[in-house]
Amino acid sequence: MECVLAVVEHGNFTRAAAALHRTQPSLSYAIGRLEAELATALFSRRGRVSVLTPAGEAFVVEARRSIVAAERARQAATSVGGLLMGHMDIAVIGPLVTPAARVVSMFRTEHPGVTVGFRTGEPHEMVGWVRSSIAAIAFGRVDRLPPDVVGHRLGDEETVAAFPPGTEVPQCTDFTALASFPIVGPSLETPFRSRFEAMVTEFGFEVVAEAHDMHSMLELVLSGVGAAIVSRSGSVGFVARGGVVSRLPASDRYQAGLMHRHGRLTPTQAALRSLATEQWEVVSADP
Repeated sequence: MECVLAVVEHGNFTRAAAALHRTQPSLSYAIGRLEAELATALFSRRGRVSVLTPAGEAFVVEARRSIVAAERARQAATSVGGLLMGHMDIAVIGPLVTPAARVVSMFRTEHPGVTVGFRTGEPHEMVGWVRSSIAAIAFGRVDRLPPDVVGHRLGDEETVAAFPPGTEVPQCTDFTALASFPIVGPSLETPFRSRFEAMVTEFGFEVVAEAHDMHSMLELVLSGVGAAIVSRSGSVGFVARGGVVSRLPASDRYQAGLMHRHGRLTPTQAALRSLATEQWEVVSADP
């Protein structure tokens, strides 16, 4: 089952084998034996890409659930002695990467026997990844979740203005004042793009650079290219490096938090949720 899911995630047998630290022939043999046992093909090979067949799609849904259940059973046994072991996959939206990474660091210090898979994605991807067990836990927006996904609010997020080191600005900057600076904006592929374009039209921003992710935007700001509109948590560490942050009036706000599938968590997942709840205010602030 893990071999099949690796091929699904990585798109072909070569990359899946590398991710599992095994040879491609052994991976192909394992999946071939499974397909023979099931008397049906799970993948359709199209050049270098492997696509799930209808039978493969049905198999993957239950395979993910089975692996989660097996991991829960194993963790229940190993946690009896007070030692958490195993692996946990976590997904994070870009603005929350820094505080989430700090939570993971604290968690690994307390539970060195647990390895962590850490992936980033767009806000709309978090729910799907949690539902399909691609991620056991996701950090993202939790104020609009479906009934089968449980959210735990960690704090409120807002947008702020980020300026190059040495810039003198008040604690709260309005958009008209921001328009006097060259602007680093989000690229076309980002969710914030449509909202940003409306601001460009309304306030006459001069866009001098664009970046796909918030980290790159802030690096450009630190280098003096221009100012940017970013998430508060996304700017954690920015001030420590000399950057200047100012609040924006009528800022977009949303509830940031942790989400997981409805149902009982494994001991490892419960421990991470507890740590995130206790430490979020600390990890989402500048040191």
